[in-house]
Amino acid sequence: SRPPPRCRPLSSSSSHGWRAAMEQAGGRPVATMLSGESQQQEAQPVVTGRAVSGSLYAPGTFPRSSASAAPPIYRVAGGGRRPQECIEVDIRLRNATSSGELLRILAEALPRFDVGSVVVAFCTAAKLDEGKEMATLDRSPAWAVLQGRLIDCAHLLEPRGMSMVAYAAARLMWGHEALLTALATVGARRAPDFGATDIAKGCWAFAKLRFVQEPAAAEFWQAVARQAETKFRSPRFVFVSMMAWAFAMGGYAHSAIFSEISKATRAACDTLPPRSLASIAWACAKTSHKDAALFQDIARRAHATLTEFSGHDAAAFCWAFSAAGVQADDLYESLGTHLVSSGLVRRLSAPLAAELAWGYAAARVHHAQLFADLEWLCASHIWDLETEDVTGFAWSFASLGRAESKAWPAIHSYAARFAGRFRASERQVLSWAFANVGLGTLPARHEPTVGGVRSLGSRELT
Repeated sequence: SRPPPRCRPLSSSSSHGWRAAMEQAGGRPVATMLSGESQQQEAQPVVTGRAVSGSLYAPGTFPRSSASAAPPIYRVAGGGRRPQECIEVDIRLRNATSSGELLRILAEALPRFDVGSVVVAFCTAAKLDEGKEMATLDRSPAWAVLQGRLIDCAHLLEPRGMSMVAYAAARLMWGHEALLTALATVGARRAPDFGATDIAKGCWAFAKLRFVQEPAAAEFWQAVARQAETKFRSPRFVFVSMMAWAFAMGGYAHSAIFSEISKATRAACDTLPPRSLASIAWACAKTSHKDAALFQDIARRAHATLTEFSGHDAAAFCWAFSAAGVQADDLYESLGTHLVSSGLVRRLSAPLAAELAWGYAAARVHHAQLFADLEWLCASHIWDLETEDVTGFAWSFASLGRAESKAWPAIHSYAARFAGRFRASERQVLSWAFANVGLGTLPARHEPTVGGVRSLGSRELT
């Protein structure tokens, strides 16, 4: 049977939650630090917004290489050509229009697959599964056999084959330890031969699957980081953006890499769409890369493409500018009006909405209608939220003095029902928010007991 995936999509990266951002009470408000105003409200906790999690790019962003220029997937033994039968199988696999059709081809032809056909089948499956995390594939015995074949031959892949498989595995959210280790080993050994496409796809995949700190992963990241510095000069900008996101997520904030990213971004800035602007700003803010001229260029381009911003783009963009301490009040006001008039705020996922609220509150930009929509979203989806999202909303609303918000009854009910789930740092921020808007004290935390003895949860035990 197929081993369980390494990870599934989460509402936030474990290393970027509010619990890592909420510090002790008595600090200077983030909004005050950003605006340079004099210190006020000594009791307000310092809250740094949770970085927008997940990739800023959807699967399928990469343009395809032309068939004639595509590097080899694997090296044929003896330097010969692949059998014509395998090439014909590849054509059938690529022409499949559904997971069911692909699985039927696997059941029939899998015994005759060479390494190239295994890779083509796996990558085609990632495309046809359409983000369903293998739900369209798992029930087929042929799929399990293909996965096993892929693990067995991963060490034979060329750089292009390695990056293709890694990218497909991340799209499927299948992080088998043996597969990732084999791919990382190949990548570390062949890093000098990687092109921009291979670095972008491989790094994006490992960052997406949180494959960063394991020994093989660390060796891969170090080897590829050395090569990446020279790969930003001529590739399509999508590769620059993807590499920036991946290195930021992976924690490889090398100044030389981000200096090259800044140069490439400024050179192409007049042509960039909002998604790329948000991605680069997010990566630079996440890694604390300081480049005032870059943020000025990004802000200028954002003004020019304002009506093209999606809610996702806006959440990442505003988080980045606020986290980097860059004031752009006029841009925030215009962007907020666009989001409200287009109905984009109420269609945001709740975690992204919490990020957007933090971005505006931290910058002290009080767009009334935007916050009315955010409060509606918070109250409407309150029972779907994580404690860190509720805490983020509460801090944002209280920081801007929105004591009459219709979201407070919902937040108070949530806090009463799930009082035992909040971390100490979250309770500290919630207590400040409740007191600041006149809600009184935070509901008491009830400890469950078993036979008269307090039950110890996993947090206490670890």
